[in-house]
Amino acid sequence: MLSVQKTQDKKEIIDQVSTILNTINKNFKKIQLDEIGCLNTIATHLERLIFLLKSKSHLKEISADTKLMDEYDQCLYPIMDHIHSNYTESEIRLMDCEKLHYIIQVLDLLIQLPPSKITIDYHLLRARIYFFAWFEDVEKSLKDLNYAIKKANTSWPRRRYDTYYMRANFYKNTHDYDKALSDLKIVCSFPVEDNDYFTAAQTEYTYLKKKMAELKTIPLIDFLKESRNSLQKNEVLSAIQNFSFFLYGVEKYKPQLSDPKFKKELDAAKKDFKKYTKVLLDQLKIENDESKNSE
Repeated sequence: MLSVQKTQDKKEIIDQVSTILNTINKNFKKIQLDEIGCLNTIATHLERLIFLLKSKSHLKEISADTKLMDEYDQCLYPIMDHIHSNYTESEIRLMDCEKLHYIIQVLDLLIQLPPSKITIDYHLLRARIYFFAWFEDVEKSLKDLNYAIKKANTSWPRRRYDTYYMRANFYKNTHDYDKALSDLKIVCSFPVEDNDYFTAAQTEYTYLKKKMAELKTIPLIDFLKESRNSLQKNEVLSAIQNFSFFLYGVEKYKPQLSDPKFKKELDAAKKDFKKYTKVLLDQLKIENDESKNSE
């Protein structure tokens, strides 16, 4: 009698999990129609799934069911792919508070599921959201990146390539070039086989190493001038890079600030960046107005 009851309980738990996964999957498939509503429903059902998986006996029964585990993977991997593919840097920066809230909520819940290789991806995705969102939480972004690297080092060695590379990009974006160089060097030290990031890391390491050496020998004012020249030629990325190196150099080589030409060049650079920003904002306004008129 007890055996029959256990079998019934097991079937009930598996049926509940299967229903939850099917509901998540159905909502994901129509996410383009009502993103906020679907994310909210997915979050609610993820909470129910986490509750069921908290019991060790339930987790053991669920993990032993091959068909259910296939459903589990088929349900959760597409969510990660959707967030990774659809939420680019520019889209994240322009995202409203409500949408950001639900995306972060879903990632928070996914991270609470039993650890797997995909857990690293959830942390990397949340790190990207935190970094590029309008509120720009750099500390939380770095915390997720550090966790992903820790998990890669202890459990999934092949994931070290992309996790270190992503943290190197984080350090570059925050102008912490010494730490960026350190992480890029680590990526380059891994075996070339299966290391999809080797070539990119090696190229960026060589470039950054060269720039760091230049900062020791070339006057900072030259980086400022180069930034202005690039801006005037509409080479925005080059202008930003040179201005970033200039700001980094200011922190490391403060004695150069005594150059009497320094203030004049800095004021001119500020004026040029301000002018470019106004032109860019005016252009965005025109495009926005044209978009509204065409609707």
